[in-house]
Amino acid sequence: MNYNKLSDNLKKAVSVVLTGMIAVSLAACSTGTSTGTSSSGSTIESPDSSANAGSADVTDGSSSGSLDSSSEILSGESNFYASSSLDSSDFFTERDLDPSYEASKAVSISLSDNGITSSGKGVSVDGSTVTISEEGIYEISGTLSDGQIVVDADGAKVQLVLKGANISNDSSAAIYVKDADKVFITLAEGSENTLSTTGEYVAIDDNNIDAVIYSKDDLVLNGSGSLTIVNNYGHGIVSKDDLKVTDGYYKILASSSGINGKDSVRICGGTFDISASTDCIHASNDEDDSLGYVYISGGTFTLNADSDAIDGSGTVQIEGGSFDITSDDDAVHSDGTTIISGGKINVSSCYEGIEGTVVLITGGEINVKATDDGINAAGGNDGSGFGPMGGDTFSSSSSSYIEISGGKIYINSEGDGVDANGSIYVTGGYTLVDGPVSAGNGALDYDSEGSITGGTFIALGSNGMAMNFNNASQGSILVNTVTYKSGDAITLTDSDGNVLVSVTAAKQGSSVLISTPDISDDDTLSLSVGSESVEISMDGNNIYGSGTGFGGGFGGGGNMGGGRDGFGGGRGGFGGQAPDGTQMPDGQAPDGTQMPDGQAPDGSGFNGQMPDGQAPDGSEFNGEMRGGRGGFGGQAPDGQAPGSGSNGSQASDDTNI
Repeated sequence: MNYNKLSDNLKKAVSVVLTGMIAVSLAACSTGTSTGTSSSGSTIESPDSSANAGSADVTDGSSSGSLDSSSEILSGESNFYASSSLDSSDFFTERDLDPSYEASKAVSISLSDNGITSSGKGVSVDGSTVTISEEGIYEISGTLSDGQIVVDADGAKVQLVLKGANISNDSSAAIYVKDADKVFITLAEGSENTLSTTGEYVAIDDNNIDAVIYSKDDLVLNGSGSLTIVNNYGHGIVSKDDLKVTDGYYKILASSSGINGKDSVRICGGTFDISASTDCIHASNDEDDSLGYVYISGGTFTLNADSDAIDGSGTVQIEGGSFDITSDDDAVHSDGTTIISGGKINVSSCYEGIEGTVVLITGGEINVKATDDGINAAGGNDGSGFGPMGGDTFSSSSSSYIEISGGKIYINSEGDGVDANGSIYVTGGYTLVDGPVSAGNGALDYDSEGSITGGTFIALGSNGMAMNFNNASQGSILVNTVTYKSGDAITLTDSDGNVLVSVTAAKQGSSVLISTPDISDDDTLSLSVGSESVEISMDGNNIYGSGTGFGGGFGGGGNMGGGRDGFGGGRGGFGGQAPDGTQMPDGQAPDGTQMPDGQAPDGSGFNGQMPDGQAPDGSEFNGEMRGGRGGFGGQAPDGQAPGSGSNGSQASDDTNI
């Protein structure tokens, strides 16, 4: 397959699609604050080391000591993301941002189990249920142990000011927006408010009410007060339209999602402490691919999710904010495109860190500790996907890719560090990966193209699946002949003794990948790893070294090999097709048998290196087998097995393999 041609076509196609997707008005709160780095490349604070146990100590060679707020984050040109495409003009209205109101015009509603009183029109009371039927401002205070506020005001804008309101409901929503144009829930300054559902939901009409605050229409939460929401039987806050939050303090405990919008969730300010049995922040629209997006430009977030912390069926875009995340599945997930251009994201525990069909990182500070992949485009380990929650909706695809053009990224992963089932493009930023100890994963992993044209990229891990970039306009070195343990210093110096890169390994490993603009194609370098030292001569090339070992066996697609020395290969098992052209199940040999990890196609034990240059069938072999990513994946041109004919290098018996 011509991957360069595929990559060019992919860039053109995806650029058109993405431009249309993110042309949606994604705007920031004019009064919100944003932390982190924009695509223009400003400086950011260093991560809190106490929140990232095991994170590597980093220096960039231009200074001594840890990378701190004085260290500039490299920024490169993004191929696919243009900040000018984002239109903030109508994302939040002035009224969304301004919680003020004329108290003299507000209707007062006083809640009590002994009786509810109201000072004006537009309010009706039936037992412990208050129904608001007219446009206006309504101040709500007092306590209901089993009651409900209903907004049923066709086409009207209604502002509910919670001023010390405590409402619980045994079997439905505490606040139910049945019909309105738009509803504002304002948390009065200095007020403390609590809403809860204490029992299982019982239908009261045709709507599937399943949240403490449930709205059929646009919903905005603002104001500087606090709101506690507890639901042991459903969601915290749900809008079946757009859901916006511009300010306030929110503590949400929900047995389903915390904040849930159908068309969108948009947040530009506020403080959030959310514990959810599914997603903490979720948007999903099955009818319109341009909706179901999550946009965050500011705020402080503590998110603890049994599924994804932040999830959208459409674009998930983070431009600012401070995040502390623990998640049993993904920290940030989109079924489509995930964009991070600012903010400070700390993920102390997750299955996969940042995930989407496409992942674009143009700025910000990201620290991820993952039990599988750190950053993943298109699904991670096939069949696992959403981690313990079930399979992803996407799998290996040439249309998926990751682009890193700015920001500072640290990943500590047990699976792949940065993994794309398509391509990876690095044009800027600073990325450090403390990757897998297991030989079955790699710190860098891609199926099609791995390109670096700017920025600094450092990847440490095992050498079993190690990869270098296959396209580089700056120096990129991969060394797989070293071993190191946690705490060992890894330092790259030039011929004059200048330190280009220095990091401290967070765990054991046997592979070092370093790419930085400071490496030129005529350099002679020295890599010091613990007590070992390796001399490197670039010899006029930008790329030095490639992976070794048998790799993933018979990977799907590609020719013999897979861009690695020896019998390298992709992610595979015996993926792809058998010699007769039939499709083989993943993990099977061409004869249909299941092959244990580490065995050659004839079933014998195999330790990653063929003796005396032999091919897996025992015949002599005089060179490398290269091609796609797939080991013995794909068909040989004449339909023969690997020992008989293929289109890679030549075996010593002149058989084309």
